[in-house]
Amino acid sequence: MPELTVPVPCDVEGVLAVKCDGKVDACGVCNGPGIPKGHCDCLGHVEDCLGQCGVEPAACNDECGVCNGPGIRWKEGFCDCDMHVKDCFGVCGGHSMKDICGVCNGPGILPGRCDCKGKKLDCAGTCGGDKVEDACNVCGGEGILPGYCDCDKHRNGCDGECNSGKVLDECNICGGTGIPDGDCDCNGNTLNCKFECGG
Repeated sequence: MPELTVPVPCDVEGVLAVKCDGKVDACGVCNGPGIPKGHCDCLGHVEDCLGQCGVEPAACNDECGVCNGPGIRWKEGFCDCDMHVKDCFGVCGGHSMKDICGVCNGPGILPGRCDCKGKKLDCAGTCGGDKVEDACNVCGGEGILPGYCDCDKHRNGCDGECNSGKVLDECNICGGTGIPDGDCDCNGNTLNCKFECGG
């Protein structure tokens, strides 16, 4: 009756084996090398990243080195394993940003301007408006009105000076005192005994 050996670990159980003159290795091979270095069983499997041997599917490291990890999360907007995003120049993890005008690394709205098109505020505070202060410092005002010489509605005197108060007297003299006392006209005449002027 043939000699039975211990069932071979990596073979079908119950197989009759020839008597080994040496030593049967862990894989049931006479004088064999055993489980190859770097493998975890006689079938050539290696341990996966979770330490499992021969499991299908095997766990493996993603591109970020994480066992069974999701890898770079592109769909969430990340561009590397450190969850950086691309800046406005397309540099992953860069620091360039769009300004308020949508320009990458732009200066934004310039000093003295009120929008990205370079418009200014008018005197009413409207961006790009057309109202200006008149000569009387009134926003959108009419300025000095016709017939007046200043914003306070003063008029020119007969001497041409604004608000001088001078007017023509009865002798047509600007700022004059009129006919002197005792005279009867502007020429210095006096009344005679008949009360005739210059008679």
